[in-house]
Amino acid sequence: NGDSIFIFKDAFTLLLVPKITTHCPLVYLDLSLCYKVGKEDMTNVVAAIKARSSLQRFVCIGMTVSSVCIEVLSSTPSLTHLCLCGIQELSDGMIDMISRLAGSHLVELDVSNCLQLTDNACSSIANHCQNLEALGLMHLGEVRGTELSRLFLDKRAENFKCITLSGTKNLPISVIKAIVENCSNLEVLTMAGLKSISDEIAFSVAAHCRSIMQISFRNCDLTDLGVCQIAIHCPNLMMVGLAGIHDLTDKCIIALAENCPYLDEIYLSGCAKITKQAVTYLVDCSIYWLYVNHTTPNAPFGLLMAKDLDKGEYTRVDDLPLEPLVRRTNAIHV
Repeated sequence: NGDSIFIFKDAFTLLLVPKITTHCPLVYLDLSLCYKVGKEDMTNVVAAIKARSSLQRFVCIGMTVSSVCIEVLSSTPSLTHLCLCGIQELSDGMIDMISRLAGSHLVELDVSNCLQLTDNACSSIANHCQNLEALGLMHLGEVRGTELSRLFLDKRAENFKCITLSGTKNLPISVIKAIVENCSNLEVLTMAGLKSISDEIAFSVAAHCRSIMQISFRNCDLTDLGVCQIAIHCPNLMMVGLAGIHDLTDKCIIALAENCPYLDEIYLSGCAKITKQAVTYLVDCSIYWLYVNHTTPNAPFGLLMAKDLDKGEYTRVDDLPLEPLVRRTNAIHV
């Protein structure tokens, strides 16, 4: 149909973009890590693409961009997917410009690892972005994100399919609750490293996000109870990240094995109370080939887990006190 996708590796090929766009409309352009490209070159390229009004997806990771480039890019009427990760020049003002000019037609916005951004950027996104389905706000140390709650408390919440928040540690629990209670069509949710995550959030995911396919918690205060609820009520899970959650045991792994047959990726490193036997059982129950990351250098020496036949739960048995042996005899005392 004449649409084209280009991924450029250096500045030399980048100079060909204006010529290419005169003959075939670009719909997807990835300029990530093209370090030789200057701000002026980037602006010229974006202007050439805008002239054809064809660009739908633009990815630019780890580059330098100017406000002029952002303005030209944002005013491209066909643009629906924008990824500007790791751009240190990206400011609150630029996000406001993007939100005002492109907010009505943007479907995906990812500004993860843009360390200058503050809550003002979140406010702009909440004010102007009306049709977002995917939002990436990972590793934003200065962001609390209280204003983001407005995105998830009206009809826009139902549009969201992917939200990635890992590493943005200052997010309040109110924002997390708003997401999991109202974004009922979520398929991807990453919250790794958020200390406010507890079983309460897991229960909300299980109750409201039944379509979830990928979820990552990692390094939080979840217990088996929360993971088991997600396993039981979210059977379409394909990826689960639980690394660094030290209180998890084989109980949650058994629940995943018995309720999530499509699981093909799981991260359990640092979960010292989860045994290799339980992981093997999980692998055997999965329909697909399951990738497992389970290294436990923090496991206690001699750790041994066994199933309590009375309770049906796995417990640690290597530290149980030994009961003295009772010698039995057939002798009859008179």
